[in-house]
Amino acid sequence: MEAPKAAGGVIQAPASFHQSATTVSDPVPVEKPVEEKVQDGQENELSCGTDGNDGTEDLEEPETTEIIESNIGQDSELADYDWDDFERRYTDHMSKLDEEENKDYENFDNHATSFLIWAQSASQRDNARISKRLKTRSRFTQLAENSLEDKKRHYVDVVSAFQKALDLLRHQSPQKR
Repeated sequence: MEAPKAAGGVIQAPASFHQSATTVSDPVPVEKPVEEKVQDGQENELSCGTDGNDGTEDLEEPETTEIIESNIGQDSELADYDWDDFERRYTDHMSKLDEEENKDYENFDNHATSFLIWAQSASQRDNARISKRLKTRSRFTQLAENSLEDKKRHYVDVVSAFQKALDLLRHQSPQKR
């Protein structure tokens, strides 16, 4: 996120904006280059290399500090932050996110509806198959029961025929004696 610049090149940023920028109360000291420090035959501790360090890591580039100092003068004040613009941008961004979220909800609802239709059709198909299967088994059972009833009647008829035949034989055999 880049903070807007006000007149005079001063950067406007809200209090929550974390950018390492210097403020008016913290002026940046301008360091002189190493060549200027080592004058009159005196050795600088950083440039002598006694600790094995050449000293260039601890120094800032002088161009950067001069640019920062030129942008922030001692008598300059921070410009007022445009909170209305910030609120408008925030509201616009939240509206866009809300629209995207609503589209996602609508997309989810469409998928959920499709899944529900698929699940119901599968359930209806299974119910229809189960109903047909039940009818088939019921018909098979009825046919089997009818067949058993016919066999029972047939066996009863056969047994009764044998009994009649035996009765006839019994009635005829005592008369012949």
